[in-house]
Amino acid sequence: MVLPGKEQAEAYRVAEQIRRRVAEQTFAGEARLSVTCSLGVATSPSDATERERLIACDDQAMYVAKRLGRNHVSLAHEWEGREF
Repeated sequence: MVLPGKEQAEAYRVAEQIRRRVAEQTFAGEARLSVTCSLGVATSPSDATERERLIACDDQAMYVAKRLGRNHVSLAHEWEGREF
């Protein structure tokens, strides 16, 4: 997702709202199915200025969110340069 002109805090709020709405959905069928999502948030210029690097930062943040137990939003700057 691209959110032009959004600062980090606002991008985080949008991602968190999406995460909650996805988690609230249930799907009927033979068994009740629920879905969650993990989202990474990276912003320019604070995390990166080049497109490829910004995508890499966001991707890393998403995988951190998954490793935290899934159904999380993770900010790229919190994990930059850390081993997880």
